[in-house]
Amino acid sequence: MSVHNERAKEELIHLAAQYIQTASFPESLITVTRADVTSDFKTMNIYVTVLPESAEDKAIKFLQRHKKNFKHFVKTNSRIHHLPFFDFVIDAGDKVRRRLDEISKDIEVN
Repeated sequence: MSVHNERAKEELIHLAAQYIQTASFPESLITVTRADVTSDFKTMNIYVTVLPESAEDKAIKFLQRHKKNFKHFVKTNSRIHHLPFFDFVIDAGDKVRRRLDEISKDIEVN
């Protein structure tokens, strides 16, 4: 990935976190963990975690409904000319990491 695309990716991650913080509902905490973008910069998956986990479905549906608003937010708050197609995904890797942390804490206690 070019340096330009890497900077744009980082800016988009920051903007996604900003947008979610202002637009999301107060019952859950939605956190942007990372993003993957295709080499042609046409598609970007934004990975999120949701607490409590029971609100994941509701949060993803919310984010999917707000893709158009998010794209408008990015257009007005950045100088990136060619925006990718955005998709929001639950970060399964982070869920595994948190579970491993819980297991390791249990082992340390015993």
